[in-house]
Amino acid sequence: MVKRLFPQQIKGIDEHYGIRIREAPHIYKWEVHAFPDTLTKVNNMLNKQTSVTIPENPADIINGTRTRALWLAPCKALITSSKPLNISIPPALALSCDQSDGRKGIRITGGCAQYVLQKGVSVPLDRDDGADFVVQTALHGISLIIDAHKSGFDIYFYRSFAVSFQEWLLQSSLEYGYMRE
Repeated sequence: MVKRLFPQQIKGIDEHYGIRIREAPHIYKWEVHAFPDTLTKVNNMLNKQTSVTIPENPADIINGTRTRALWLAPCKALITSSKPLNISIPPALALSCDQSDGRKGIRITGGCAQYVLQKGVSVPLDRDDGADFVVQTALHGISLIIDAHKSGFDIYFYRSFAVSFQEWLLQSSLEYGYMRE
């Protein structure tokens, strides 16, 4: 059994790096939960403020200008952005909360990224149509939001689980190798 490892890089059994790990570029996160009868008004406000709206269908993602809306539940989304968000929606229309300090985000890329993640999550992480999608799952009691896109996976989890998730990820990546950027 390998003891706790925290190096910057480990080559896999084939002397290459199977995955690359870095901070997700969408570091600002805002959760919005509209009420069914206020969804249209909330979407109009969100579109003006962030250029995205709450996705209607499960697993959907709406892309805006440096902003993404990830479907979480009916009338509920996680808005992620590379620029600061200041969403202002009256509490009578929706529940909204800045999650930037509450959730950590990392990006995993590389040819073995999906294989490593599939070791711990029970939901499929590929789609036949190749479109971007989002799934919510758990890994050893850690609640994850996985934003799957063409270049890899952005994974969001509560900051208090960062060390536990990092340890699992590094241990699961050893056979493929990893580089932390």
